[in-house]
Parts: sequence; structure tokens; C-alpha cells
Amino acid sequence: MEMMETKTKKRLLKPYHGIILFALVIVFLLFGATPIQEKFGMAGVALTELILLAMAIIPAIILKVDLKAMFPVRKPKIRQVFGVLLLWAGTFLLGILATLVVGFFFPDGMAELSGAMNDIFTSVPMWAAYLIIAVMPAICEEMLHRGFILTSMKVIRREWVIVIVMGLIFGIFHLDPYRFAATAILGMAITYVMIKTQNILMAALFHLVNNSLSVIMSFVSASLPNAPQQAETSAVLSSTVSIGSYLIIGAVVPFLILGGGLLLRTRVKDEDPAVIEKRKRSIVKALVFSSILFVVMVVSGVGIIAGSVLANPVLDHAETVSINNGTAPLVIPFEVAVPRSYLLSYDLSTERGLVDMTVKDGSGNDVYNLSAAQIYGSGPLALKTGSYTITFSYILSDIESYYKGQDMEYNENAAKDLHLDGDLTEYSPVKIYVSIK
Repeated sequence: MEMMETKTKKRLLKPYHGIILFALVIVFLLFGATPIQEKFGMAGVALTELILLAMAIIPAIILKVDLKAMFPVRKPKIRQVFGVLLLWAGTFLLGILATLVVGFFFPDGMAELSGAMNDIFTSVPMWAAYLIIAVMPAICEEMLHRGFILTSMKVIRREWVIVIVMGLIFGIFHLDPYRFAATAILGMAITYVMIKTQNILMAALFHLVNNSLSVIMSFVSASLPNAPQQAETSAVLSSTVSIGSYLIIGAVVPFLILGGGLLLRTRVKDEDPAVIEKRKRSIVKALVFSSILFVVMVVSGVGIIAGSVLANPVLDHAETVSINNGTAPLVIPFEVAVPRSYLLSYDLSTERGLVDMTVKDGSGNDVYNLSAAQIYGSGPLALKTGSYTITFSYILSDIESYYKGQDMEYNENAAKDLHLDGDLTEYSPVKIYVSIK
């Protein structure tokens, strides 16, 4: 009998087992996965996921670990499924806020990364992208992180320590400093789900929902006729208005996380009344804390937006100009001391022809351009430190050449629509308003 017990005894992992395996994973990602993905594209990404799965299962078998305990699978409870979805929603909003904060300091890098990821995702049909980017990581990466590595951390007594450590590991795993904060938050949340449910299916569901949204958004963005360009994405990321807006939206995050956590808890029948009372008090404290965070985030968001809107503009110009065919362009210089995303507002109106508005940097490169007979609006404008000019040119003649130079469709009615069929030496008014702040 003793011999049988000895044979069936399973090995308990220690944190160093998980750290060693994680180090090997990083080596593989740097020197194996990168060339594989560069050569085979999305097929290489799929192969990488399968290798990660093998790196989770094979060491567990070699070390004679209890696979059922490492990869626990249970029938999902509806209550816990809703808990996962609530927790994911809160984590998603928190991740966006973290991304915006990082993007504020590194807008170009974040925009370039976003564009590159969209290009990779949409390089294959949507069903293939969904399988490789959403389904496979939900299985393979969760077997590695919430399976082998988390099992090795279970000797740590404090759950919050495990959650933080696993989040940091998941952030490092993605080898991307721009996404480290968002992926670390994601890793913490999935680890919490795994600890509370002891069901790897719940962790996989969380991962699947998160990556599914990324795939869907990539294909929706690619299908838009006027998809955001990298410069526009950079401008939005570096905007304090964006951060302020998401602080207000993200004020619900504490309640989403609290609600998700409560639904994930395992209910115990005939629980001690003292324990029930203690749990009620902890829930009340959590609600009070969440309410305080809600108010702080809303007030902070409103303050940031108000500060951006009310800030002294780098340019504020209003003028009515009388023009004819020989009127020279209006050139307005301005200086930018703080590199960030600014809000460009404009209102242009001319009775004849077109007004062309162009912003150029100190090197003469176009930063922004539009032309119209009547137009008003606003939008983000990413500006670096330096000297700029904004030029208003009046297009009253040779309209066909101008259209072709701007890659605009020209037809014979354009001159009549712009009232260019009369005496072009006569003066007419142009109203100009522009603000950058």
C-alpha cells in the first residue's frame, strides 16, 4: 500500500520552477518566435502559440505534476461567467486609460504599434485572425501562465502578491514597453479570476473576450473608408482631452471590478454567521472606497478637460479679408513650446472660390491642410516644439489645376458652384477664424 502511494505522489512546484520556465519562454520569444513570425507571418504566430502550449505541458509531465490540479476544468457557473464579463469590462476600461497615459508621453510609438498590429491582424481572413489571435492565446497562453507558472506560485500565502507577480510576468511576456501597463493589468485580472474560480475555462474566457474585441476592432477599422491615419491616432493618444474623457468614463471601473469580484466568489452553504457579517462589512467598505474613486476620477477628468479647453491658445485669430484674384495669401506665424496634441478649431467662409488652410512646420512640411468654400469644425492636431505657420490662400482662378493638385475630382460645374464665372478682379469678403489651444 505504501509503495502505491509513493508511485502516485505528485510533485509540488516552487516559484523557481515557474521563473525558470518563464525565462526559457522569454529566450524562445526573442530568438525563436521572432524569426518564425517574420518568415511565416500569421502562420508563425499560430506556431508560436503551439510551442508555448508545449512549453507548459511538457515540463509538467517531466516534473510529474498533477495535471488535473494544474489545469483544473469545471463546469462554468452562470454567475461566474457574468462575473468574468464584468471584471473584463472594468479591466478593459482601465487598460485603455493606462494606454492613453503611456500614449500621452509616447504618442508616435503607440500609434506606430497600433498601426502595425492592425496590419498584421488583417493580413489574413477574419476567421483565421480570430482563431490565431483570440482562440489560440486563450488556450495556449493560459495553460502556460494560469497553468504552470501560477501553480508554481501557490506556495506564496498572500493572494494579492501572487496577483501582482503574475501581472508583472504577463506584462513582460508581451515584450512591448508601450503595452506593458495594459497587459500587466490584464494579467492581474485573469490571475484573480483563476484564483477565485479554480477553473482554467474562466481564465480562458476572459482572455478570449479581450482578444476577440481586438480582432473585431482591427477589421472594422480597416473597413472604414476614412480609417484613422497614424498621425491622427498619435494626436488622439497625446491629447489630455482623451485622458480626461476616459477618466470620466472609467469612473465606473471600481464598481465593475467590485461587482465582478463578488460574482466570482464561491458560495458556501451553512456558512458561519460571523463570517457572513464580516463579509458584509467588507462589501460596504469596498462600496464606499469605490464611490470615493468614482468622485475622484470624475472630478479629475472634468478638471483635465477644462484645463485643456481653457488653456491659453498658441494661436487665436479672427479676421475678415477682402479678396480678389490677385490677393496674396495670409500667413500667420506661431510658436509651440509644449509638444502635445492641441485642439484645432476653425470657421472659414468665402463668397467666391475656395479658402485653402495649411499648417506647416519650421522645415516647410505640411502638418495639416483643408480647403473649402464654407466649413467649420475642430479636431486634434499633434505639434512638436518649434516654429509654425498657418497660411490661408484664396483659390479664384485655375481651379481645375488646383483640384488635380489636391487629388480632388473636378467637373465643369465646379467654377459655377464656386461663383467663379464673373469678374474676378472684384473684391468679395472672406471670414476667417482659427484657434489652436
